[in-house]
Parts: sequence; C-alpha cells; structure tokens
Amino acid sequence: MSDPLTFNFDNDNDDYYDFEDCNDLDSEINPSSIEVWNGLDDDCNDLVDDNLRRENLVLTVPRTQIVHEWDSVNETLIFGLNNIPSQVNTEIIWHIGDYDLTENISNQGSRLVINELECGKNKDNLTLLLCANGTSRQQITATIIDSGISTDFIWEIDMVVWIPPPTLFDNLISFLTSGLGILFLSGMVITILLAGVFVNYRITQKKRLEEAYTAYSIPSNKIEYDYSFAKTELPSAPDLSLLEIQNNAYEESLPNLKATIPIVTIPSKKIEDEVELLNLPARVVEEQNS
Repeated sequence: MSDPLTFNFDNDNDDYYDFEDCNDLDSEINPSSIEVWNGLDDDCNDLVDDNLRRENLVLTVPRTQIVHEWDSVNETLIFGLNNIPSQVNTEIIWHIGDYDLTENISNQGSRLVINELECGKNKDNLTLLLCANGTSRQQITATIIDSGISTDFIWEIDMVVWIPPPTLFDNLISFLTSGLGILFLSGMVITILLAGVFVNYRITQKKRLEEAYTAYSIPSNKIEYDYSFAKTELPSAPDLSLLEIQNNAYEESLPNLKATIPIVTIPSKKIEDEVELLNLPARVVEEQNS
C-alpha cells in the first residue's frame, strides 16, 4: 500500500512501484513474472520456486522410466543429475533400497558412482549388502530437497552378481563352525589329551624302570641290531631235480612181478543148523596117592 506522504518509485522500470514490487531493483521480479527455478520469489507471492515440476527441469543420466542392466562384476555404475541451478540451495540424498549412498556421491551430491563389486574380496557394507542380495532388481532413488520441496528421481536396475564359489579354506571354516565341526574338534581335543596322558604314563614307567636298574645295579643296555648281517649272502637251495630223475629211473628198472600169494575168497554163509549139545557124563579122576 502506498504512503501518500512518500514518493513512490519504479526503480527497475517494470511498471510496478516499489510498494507493489517485492524487488524493485530487478525488472524480472514482479507480480507478473513467471516463477523460475532460481531460488528466488519471482512472482512476489512470498513463495520461492513454487509450482515447478523439477523432474522436467533436471536432466538425468541415464534417464529414468526404463530398466537398466548392470553387470556389477565388470561395470561401474554411474548416475548423474544435471541442469540444477548453482544458485539454488539444494540437498541431494541417494539410496539403493534403504541403504544410504552418501559415501558414493560427489559434485555436491549430483553424481553417484558405484564401483565394480568384488564379492570375494571387498568387505565394505555396500558390497556385502549387494552380494548378499545376489542377482536381483534394485531401485536407486535420488531425492532433491530445496525450498522445502522434495523431488524424487527413481531408476530401476537389473543387477547381475557373480559370486565366486567358496574356497577350501572357506569350506573348512564353515565346517568347523557347524555343529558337526564342533563335535569333531571336541573329539580331536579329547584324543590329544588321552594321547598326552598315555605318553606321560609311558615316560613315567620308563623312568621308574631305569631307577630300578640303577638301584639294583642291573645293566639296561639295549640289544642293538648289527646291520652288517643284512649284507650276508645266503647259499641258494640245492637243486633236487637230478635226484628226482634218478629216483624215477630206479623205479622203472624194478621188474613187474605178479603176486604169488593166492587170494582165498571165503563166501559168507549163514549157518542155520542148530548144533546139538551132547550130554556126556562127567568123569571124576581121582588121584590116588601112591
């Protein structure tokens, strides 16, 4: 509202006096201007950068609304947000899923770089997360916040992850940390303890035996094997083949005599006749003394 006692100026010559113009020093800022994305209130409605579709003003690389393939083992993933006015105070937040990608951004948050994944080597949190997800579809989101307004840019990624097979060491660690592995280790420990007890017992017995030898003056010399005997050549076994030949020749020289002992064949006959016993009177011989 104009003050009757004060002279009104139009310093920027935009046909709006200073009491009507929110910035009378800039001709592009007045109630008739069109709001642009510059961090200013261009149309003097007390709102900064309002009614703007920032998703149409920002150039995304690569572009959104299509599914991108990412060979995560061989390719570096790079995303960018371009055409953001430098005079606009913005905050840009990147996520893959729910994971914050702050450590992977540069250029005041307008550039995202995710290096190739080495699932068998790198142990950073992002690599562990993506390798654990394996080959899957991921969603990357960039959120621009300025003048209290948030704008999301979303990319769909078909991520291909190659996980190297576990090494022998990995398999060994996995086995030893399993229930069966713990049982195996327990058995090994018990076996080693028992072997130690047995060896200690044998040493103690040997020491006692030596002390007994010493106490009773018994020599405890060990019988040592003379390896010179191993070099002694023993005579070979006699050749008995000549003796066998002579024996066969002698047997062949003997005459082939027929048997001179007659062979009598007694027929087997069942005696069925009954033998009558004679009832002879007994005679008593009395010796008379002469």
